Amino acid sequence: MLSIAECRKFIGEAAENLSDEQIKLICDEFYSLADILVSKYLSNRGKPGELHDCRENGNGESGYDQTN
Repeated sequence: MLSIAECRKFIGEAAENLSDEQIKLICDEFYSLADILVSKYLSNRGKPGELHDCRENGNGESGYDQTN
């Protein structure tokens, strides 16, 4: 787990006026988000395209260029 100081560095200038408790809450949210993303990734392995659903460009097409 990241220390409060490491979280402050990661957040950057926005962390300057935040208390240690606020930084800890933000860091906890980072870990929650990471857990969700890793779980989603693991549950979708082997299912091409499903990981890019959140980047649809509005017309049902992925904004991800798979030609490279």
